[in-house]
Amino acid sequence: MSGGCAATTVRYLRLKPDLKQPRLGRPDGDGLSGPHNQASECQARTAKPVSRCAAKVAIDGSRFKAVNSRDKNYTTGKIDKRRQPIEESVQRYLDAIETADRTTPTGFDVKTVHLYEKIARLRREMREFARIKKQLQKHPDKQLSMTDPDARSMATSGRGSGIVGYNVQVAVDTKHHLIVEHEVTNIGNDHGQLGRMAASRKERDGQAEAEGAAARGYFGGPEIRACELNDTSAYVPKPLTSASRKKGLFTKADLVYLAKDDVYRCSAGERAIHRFNTVENGMNLRVYWPSACPRCPLKQRCSPSHYRRIRRWELNIFGVSGTMKSMKLVGS
Repeated sequence: MSGGCAATTVRYLRLKPDLKQPRLGRPDGDGLSGPHNQASECQARTAKPVSRCAAKVAIDGSRFKAVNSRDKNYTTGKIDKRRQPIEESVQRYLDAIETADRTTPTGFDVKTVHLYEKIARLRREMREFARIKKQLQKHPDKQLSMTDPDARSMATSGRGSGIVGYNVQVAVDTKHHLIVEHEVTNIGNDHGQLGRMAASRKERDGQAEAEGAAARGYFGGPEIRACELNDTSAYVPKPLTSASRKKGLFTKADLVYLAKDDVYRCSAGERAIHRFNTVENGMNLRVYWPSACPRCPLKQRCSPSHYRRIRRWELNIFGVSGTMKSMKLVGS
């Protein structure tokens, strides 16, 4: 590696966040991404281009702590939780003052003065919380970070161990184990990130086709469709979110879709035909149910509703063959 490339790589590895970085990053984001781009160019000159010699990437997200403490991050729930003990303390001090007025001959002593000072301080805190709560209404996600305005509160694997920071999405080449694409977001989960990473990958390396693997948190029909539109085959396990199986009830996996007739065959052998279309979260869905539900002998194990309604995304039926293949690969 040449001296310039080595120096660029060293400077890139030594980058550390500090209090001034958020103010610098907003207007100069393109400049700050330069070190990573230069490092990628150095790798490309000294070896085969990573993204072209093996078009297989693994995508995952990592939480990075921002220079913003949890106490300086506010949501409506946090403010209400912090105001409650303050209000209780104010009431307790007022009761103590009332007791002092009845028991003290003069009705006024040093202890009472201290209580009034504490009440004044607590009421200032309550006014500050009211001001911050008003500010929250201006933010779409109803969250405010005082030190680093772009940072957001995010949950982690441990209970009560959330951090205020960023969710960094990274695509790693599976052959060379090198980062080929990254994107910093302040969204606390990975849902909705798969399609964005696929688009970024294609824009950066221009490769026609690639394969991407990700964890369950990335699964979603629109995300897999977005990957397909960006020439990326997505391999994502389908999350098992339904509790019906544990309760001994039938799940959607027990239903068989008959593509030729556009109907479902339920566990009782009845046919669920198409009834109407609807739109949910921007997705065009087709809704099915069998006519025999009210008199079905297996109804106790199926649905508490009068009819077992089944929703299916239109792209699963009328989309291009690649979409249906991708959905099948990930366990749909």
